[in-house]
Amino acid sequence: MKAALFEQYRQPLMVTEVSNPQCPEDGIIVRVMACGVCRSDYHAWNGEDPDVCPPHVPGHEFAGIVETVGRRCSRWKKRDRVTAPFILACGECPGCRYAAAGQHPDLLRLELLVIDPDEGTLQTVETIGIDRVRALTEFAQLTSHRQRAKVAVISPAERMNAAAANALLKTLEEPPPGTYVILVSDQPGRLPPTILSRCRKLAVPLSAEDAEAMVRQLAVLPVVAIDSSLVVSAITGSRASQISIRDALIHRAAETAGCRRVLSEDLADGTTYGSVVGENPFARTR
Repeated sequence: MKAALFEQYRQPLMVTEVSNPQCPEDGIIVRVMACGVCRSDYHAWNGEDPDVCPPHVPGHEFAGIVETVGRRCSRWKKRDRVTAPFILACGECPGCRYAAAGQHPDLLRLELLVIDPDEGTLQTVETIGIDRVRALTEFAQLTSHRQRAKVAVISPAERMNAAAANALLKTLEEPPPGTYVILVSDQPGRLPPTILSRCRKLAVPLSAEDAEAMVRQLAVLPVVAIDSSLVVSAITGSRASQISIRDALIHRAAETAGCRRVLSEDLADGTTYGSVVGENPFARTR
């Protein structure tokens, strides 16, 4: 089959014939109909990815049709239309197993959970503090245990306090080679401009089905019917970039139900809203 590949780092791509892939028993072969080349492919082409050795065919973001199905693969069938996420995890290799067990030596998560040093139990915290960001900085300077990349995830990133955000700036601006810092936030408008200016932004919208499930779980508006179009509008609208998905849904639902307009300034001051009966359907509570 034909493929575009590079035989040496930083050399032009060449379209040439390569061997047809062999279908694994628990996998599939996809006839690629469309393929993109992204910045991570550029890093591989530039010799910056230790997992990529020439000759190499770039393009890990693709869509196509299932051509062959392995005998132990039951999830897909021939002629299925499929696409691949930009990161593929097999769930079976040592790296996947380490991550699933929460013991990957090259993965660090900063979340609103900490381990009590005395009892060894998980506890929730309100913010991500500077001491944990300093631990991330030390982690970034270490050599990878598995001689591959190191990844640090901060979620939700907007819950870093001011000192923690300032302490992160140097690492974001000049991360050590092979180190990736991922900031996850559904309220990017609350992140400091100094943080945002140092990040590559990637929007990950929810599907209508997932958004509707979120609304059902929130159960904040039991008398308001919200259809898929409203959910998508709330999540993808311009206001959703300034406030959280939850607040955007409440705001949009309030407008749909003919309620008074809920301002983002009200939602941002720590106030929560409960559904009540009456002219003012949102009672301010602390």
